[in-house]
Amino acid sequence: MPIVCAAVARRDGLDVLNLTTNLQAESSSSFDTGVLVQQLASVAGKPNSRNTGVHESFNLFFLTTDELAWACAVESDVHKKTANDFLDSAKKYFARMYTEPVHMLREETCSEFTSVVREMMEKYSTPDAGRQAIDKINRDLDDVRETMAQNIDKVLERGEKLDFVVGQAEELEDTAVSFHKATKRVKRKMWWSHMKFKLLVAAGVVFVALLIAMMSCGPTFKDC
Repeated sequence: MPIVCAAVARRDGLDVLNLTTNLQAESSSSFDTGVLVQQLASVAGKPNSRNTGVHESFNLFFLTTDELAWACAVESDVHKKTANDFLDSAKKYFARMYTEPVHMLREETCSEFTSVVREMMEKYSTPDAGRQAIDKINRDLDDVRETMAQNIDKVLERGEKLDFVVGQAEELEDTAVSFHKATKRVKRKMWWSHMKFKLLVAAGVVFVALLIAMMSCGPTFKDC
């Protein structure tokens, strides 16, 4: 998990003062240092800031101060805290080594900084057990946060689906109640229709019986 390349430049005009590659990192041969300088130029305009970028399989980290801009390229498994700590340390050591005004610095006067950077690359590329444990904890925390975020999204999505199901159930319940009321009305109407039919039949029977009796006994029933 090495740091493969690092650079420092003046923010005004972006004159590169030092560009160092990690000779012990096999991946450094496949990294285009020109990309790091180009992206450093794109973030150098904003002082006192931190930025990140990606190039192929490498992560890029940037740090700017009032007068200088810093950058490093690391393999993808290097934790961002390690890369940022490396930049902070490089900035501190550079300030100790070069006390003259920044506008007076040139690339040739900063060549001695290369050996310091390479020692720092080795240190931060092969951290001790404590740093490794901390980095692992940080990675685990990042994984946990990502998993929690995904679970929350799933719960929210499930909640939307449940709301839809509940809404459908309520609509079905309302439909069932309406159907039950309509059924009762139909039953009541059919019962009255049936009763009317029975009453009509009964009235017809009585009328026929009365007619037969009147024909046999006379209208006044005197002959019976």
